[in-house]
Amino acid sequence: MLGNQTIDILHYPQISATLDEFKDDLSSVVIGSAKGIGALVLEWCEENKIMYELCLPNYQKYGDKAPRLRDELLLTEVDFLLCFCDGFRVSHKHLLQYMIKHEKPYRVVHL
Repeated sequence: MLGNQTIDILHYPQISATLDEFKDDLSSVVIGSAKGIGALVLEWCEENKIMYELCLPNYQKYGDKAPRLRDELLLTEVDFLLCFCDGFRVSHKHLLQYMIKHEKPYRVVHL
């Protein structure tokens, strides 16, 4: 589960409704950040008793490359990518290209 850190509580109803669509098929959720979308997805997971894992970037070890390396690691482990966005981000383009290249399903939800 990835998305923008600028996404806030005002988006929660749409995020929750989208996640509810997948609820029966989820065994766990990997969240790429504890801010923005990550905080909202984490809240939804706790409310719905869905296991989750935070996969945070290691800035101390990798510096500015940390988010991209975290994303690549995250994508190797997931079966499906759900990406929430409130605008275009270059990082989203990279993630979607990875999913296409590796023939993994994904869905982009524009908020």
